[in-house]
Amino acid sequence: MGGPGGSGNALSGGNYMLLAERPETASLLDYMGAWPWYILGAALPALFALFDIPFRRRRAVWPSGTGPPGRVPFSPMAEMGAPLDRFAEVETGEAFTVQNPRLLKVELSETGVLAKNGSMVAYQGDVHFEHRGGGVSRFLKKAATGESLRLMQASGSGELFLAYQAMLVHVLRLNNESLTVNGFNILAFEDGIDWDITRIKGGAAGVLAGGLFNVHLNGTGYVALLSDGEPVRLNVSEAPTFADPQAAIAWSGGVSTSLKADVQAKTLVGLGSGESFQLGFAGSGWVLVQPSEGRRGVQA
Repeated sequence: MGGPGGSGNALSGGNYMLLAERPETASLLDYMGAWPWYILGAALPALFALFDIPFRRRRAVWPSGTGPPGRVPFSPMAEMGAPLDRFAEVETGEAFTVQNPRLLKVELSETGVLAKNGSMVAYQGDVHFEHRGGGVSRFLKKAATGESLRLMQASGSGELFLAYQAMLVHVLRLNNESLTVNGFNILAFEDGIDWDITRIKGGAAGVLAGGLFNVHLNGTGYVALLSDGEPVRLNVSEAPTFADPQAAIAWSGGVSTSLKADVQAKTLVGLGSGESFQLGFAGSGWVLVQPSEGRRGVQA
């Protein structure tokens, strides 16, 4: 526009676009110097607006403090740990809190706790640990049955974080109720809950299976269970219910159990189905079954 405007002014003696001289009346051009400097001063804002067009479009798509999709937002004033805010400690004030699907937080100022040996991953505050054998009676039962449950007692006034092999954590609360649990699937329970080792009766099937033993919990308080994958809860009153003995994590107090044997001649020579014994459930209540026949790691 400046080129044609200047040529027109030269031919006509005019002042198109004020390219020949400043207007006679007072204006902002008076502060931009004499000809031709005021022309350059007036053109700079227009040039800036022109070059800013692509950046203005980006600001409209990505608001301030963000970036392209998939990129961590950046702020010069942000702390280094800001991207980890979603992993911050969960505060509920409860004795047991699920920190995330695989981590349990215990407030020891609210309760004492019995936990699986080797399950402590962190703690804050004044926390003390000691082995909890359960007395002579339980010791003899564990020795006779092979039940591998080993517990530690944690006490103090701090916060304790428990996990085991990154297995999923499930928290239940007993209200003067009972619960039977596969010993390997116990993560922790409150100190006031009574526990003992019980045997599943199964007649001849029980003899062939060598007996199946679990941990019976009774009382009031929180219990934390472990599962290898997301479990399913089955209502045993709806239909005859059976599960692999290692897949059945726990069952409620109103449920009775039995052993079912499917032992054939092929089984004795190693040609069986691999499902020779099933755990049967009946009565009123539920059984929790994991999608795995269990992990068998070495407990500390």
